[in-house]
Order: sequence, then structure tokens, then C-alpha cells
Amino acid sequence: MLGGTPQKLVTDVDTNITFAPGGRSLAYSVMNNPELGKFRLVIYSLETGEAKTLVTGSMNQALYAPAWSPDGKSIVCVVYTIGDAISGLTEVDAVSGKQNLIFKSKDGPLFSPVWLPDGSGLLALYQGLETSFSRNEIVEISYRDHTVRAVTHDIGDYGDLSLSADGHVLATVLGQNHFDLFAAPASDLSSGEVRQLTSGARVRAFAWMPDGQMILEEDALNLFNPDKGSNTPLTSPKQDGVALWPSACANGRYVVLTLIGRGGSRAEPVWRMDAGGGNLKQLSNGKRDWYPVCSPDGKWIYYSDQFNGAKLTRVPLDGGKPERLSELPAYQFDISPDGKLAAFDTFASPSIARKQLALVPVDSPQNTRILDLQRAVPTNGAVRFTHDGKAVFYNFHDQEAENLWLQPLDRSPGKQLTNFKAERIPDFHWSFDGSKLGMVRGHTDSDVVLLEEAKP
Repeated sequence: MLGGTPQKLVTDVDTNITFAPGGRSLAYSVMNNPELGKFRLVIYSLETGEAKTLVTGSMNQALYAPAWSPDGKSIVCVVYTIGDAISGLTEVDAVSGKQNLIFKSKDGPLFSPVWLPDGSGLLALYQGLETSFSRNEIVEISYRDHTVRAVTHDIGDYGDLSLSADGHVLATVLGQNHFDLFAAPASDLSSGEVRQLTSGARVRAFAWMPDGQMILEEDALNLFNPDKGSNTPLTSPKQDGVALWPSACANGRYVVLTLIGRGGSRAEPVWRMDAGGGNLKQLSNGKRDWYPVCSPDGKWIYYSDQFNGAKLTRVPLDGGKPERLSELPAYQFDISPDGKLAAFDTFASPSIARKQLALVPVDSPQNTRILDLQRAVPTNGAVRFTHDGKAVFYNFHDQEAENLWLQPLDRSPGKQLTNFKAERIPDFHWSFDGSKLGMVRGHTDSDVVLLEEAKP
């Protein structure tokens, strides 16, 4: 607290840390180390420097966001592997590691639990179907009777929770996202001259259509004409569920997407619909099948099986038996224009504590190549193929902005594609004809706010 030389305590921490009462120990989770596909909940002693693994298991059983109880007896963690719920809270005995599920969140994911000082319950961040999983609310969960009470009732998006010692004041971050859709000609990306296509539309992701139109992921999926500025709804959250991560097939006939909450389902499978909306058909049966991509020949749908460790998987366009292609974690990925390669950033080896680039031949995954990334891809970044398939490009942090970096697959030096001085780039794709690059760009305004307990 008074300054001095920093002392490294732990290398490779994949969650927040949480302190035991008294501050002599801390706990955290580690993913894919020392074994890919496995996690560990670890207790580290600040007195002895010893790290003890309390719980270990496969990634689909991973424990996130640990919060040590005020009495020191247990650590509550968020889990996402419950059969009839989207997430829940598991209590882990701080000595034996025995787990006990104490709460189920059937309608949405929980994040960042924080204990009330008297141990009567926890505060947590929550996303629900009613907001299309677009923002976090703050809720209070009773430890004794497992009831839930909403703490916030506005349209704000909250992140991070910190309680005062007496539990009467909560510090949190209130954010507001400002992300819009932009397009730039492929011939002149470095000039920074981009055309803004939307304004205040809350765009999170998008996909090009073969005819030059775009599908926007907003609160629903909308077909957007960039020349006319017109918007045509393709899905309805109330009727269809929350639609995420659209991908258009090259024949222009179908769009694939992930649907959450359709018909009250707790699963998040991949669906196919007509390009003009409607005629929905379920293609996969996993619990969390994310980021679907239609293959260039229209025969396969590729997706990331998040429930089983984000494994690259594919299923026929008409549905059928899924086929796993790689054991490497593939949180987001892309398929090459010729349909032969999948590319994604991944942790390829527990001995290398940084992401690398995986190139997986979809018909012979055993011949996977691993390359070093020339720039570090952000946590929620993505790797895309160039239109000719000879290189990949991805977003990277560049001083006060995010820009795009092009990396050839022949290991030759890469180059920076864009030269923006501000804003993030969470999503980006080439048009089908390769003439334009579409980008979601923007920022989040955030303020620290205090919520005080109401006086009687």
C-alpha cells in the first residue's frame, strides 16, 4: 500500500481472484493448464507461497467467478452446466472441495457474485431473455431460501460489483454501448475513410448476404440494405427466441444462427432459416452451440461446442450427426473461401501461455498447423480469412484503438490494414465479392456509480 517493488505471485490466472477472510489466502480458476480441456480451482497461500488445487474437472464443469464466503468455509462459483437451467451457483467446501449446487438461474447467465457481509446472500450480475441478453442487471440471491430480488430496475448495463465493509453501499460500473456498422472499400483500408451505415442501432454482430445486403444482430436479426438504409425484421425474440451470430450461405438461400430460449428451451442450438426469414429448422442438439458458419459449398454448418470446451464441430446443412474436428479450444473461427481450412486463435499448448493461430484442414484435422500470431488477439477477438484465402486478419489493440492486422499463411511478415485512432472493432467481415470490408466499430461509455441501501 505504501509502494515498493512489485512481487509476482502467480502465473496464469483465468478468473478474478477472491480473498479468504483475513486475507491470508486467495482463490482463482485456471483453464487448460496443465492439461487442455481441464480446469482447476486453486487456493494460494500468501504466507507460504503454496498453490493447492481444490477442484479439478473437464471444461464443461468449470467453475467461474469464485467468491469466498464471509465465514471462510466455502467458495461460491458460477457454473454453466446445469441440465434444466442456463447457469447456477455452486458452493465449494474450502477444505474438502466438495460441491453443492445452491441456486439455479433458469432464464439467463449469472456473473460476478459478491457475498453480503452477513452471509445472508449474494449480489450478482444477471442477463435475461427479456433484454435479449444485451445488458447486465444486478440481483440479490438469498442464501437461505434461494429467492431472487432485482436490485436495479432501469435500462442500464452494469459491470463489476464491490460492496463496502458494512454492506450498505455498492460500487458498480454503469456502461452504455455505442457500436455502429461501417463499411470501407477493400482498395483503400489504410486511409481511415469509412462509411457509417447505421447510427444508434446497437449493432453487436453482422453478416454479409451474397447480394450485398447485411444481416444485423440487434435485439433481433434484421435484413439491412446499406444503399437504401432500410431494415426488415427476420426474427422476433418473443416468437423465435433470441437470435445470435448470423451467417449467410453462399447460395443466398439460407442463414444459420444460434437461437436461445425458443419454446422455453434452455439449450442454445444452431438453427437454419430462409434468407428472407421463417421456415426455421434446428440443426444441432448441443447445450451451447455458438458462432455458426455456413461452409462455402453449402454442405456443412460449422460451430463452436462451448459446452464441451469450445470444440470445433460441424453438422450437415440439413441436420444430422455432429462431427468434432479438433480438440483445441475454438471460441470463434472462420472457414477459408475454398472450404478446406478452419482458422482460429487458441491455446494450443499448456506450456505456452499465449494464444497461437490454429489452421485445421477440415477433412484431415490430424494435419493441423500451429503458427505464432504476429499480434495479440484480444480476449473477445476473432480471426477471419482474407477473400483470397492466402492470409488471415484479426483485430488487435493499437494504443488507444483497435485496428486490423493481416498475417499471411506462408509465415511472411504481415501488415496493418487499418489506421484508426479510436474505437474498438468487435466484428468484421469481407463481403462475398471481396470489394468491401464491413466492421462493427464503437466504444462503451462508463461511469462508477454508488448504490446505497434505502433508509427506512
